[in-house]
Amino acid sequence: MMAITLSFDASAQPPKPSTEQELLAQGARRIAAAELRTRLTGNTAYVLFLRNIGPVPAGTVARIYYRDEKTRVVGKIVRVWWIERDKLCHERSDKAAHTCYSVIGLAGQLHTCADDSGTCDHVMRVVPGNPEGL
Repeated sequence: MMAITLSFDASAQPPKPSTEQELLAQGARRIAAAELRTRLTGNTAYVLFLRNIGPVPAGTVARIYYRDEKTRVVGKIVRVWWIERDKLCHERSDKAAHTCYSVIGLAGQLHTCADDSGTCDHVMRVVPGNPEGL
């Protein structure tokens, strides 16, 4: 995974990790399946880690190209993704299980909130196409 910089306003700091309920209390909204599918399919997401997760330190940006409605590319790794009940789901790296996230929109940012913990540890920015050539 290669780290790149997400463009934030120079005076703004990346958001702190929070919970889905905290974001909703601030006026955020859950992104529904149809909108998720439209936003992601054929596009690239830059996912900023807001805290250390496993071996990945806070501040790392993952580049994920959603090639079609089932294939996503992270660096040189190809994995399966899908939408299930308004949740963004994907195979985990060990392929023994999968992870699903609610995607919450707030102030122009997309936060991903893990189903298993309820924490929102990533912010995602989606750009058209595959500018990284993944």
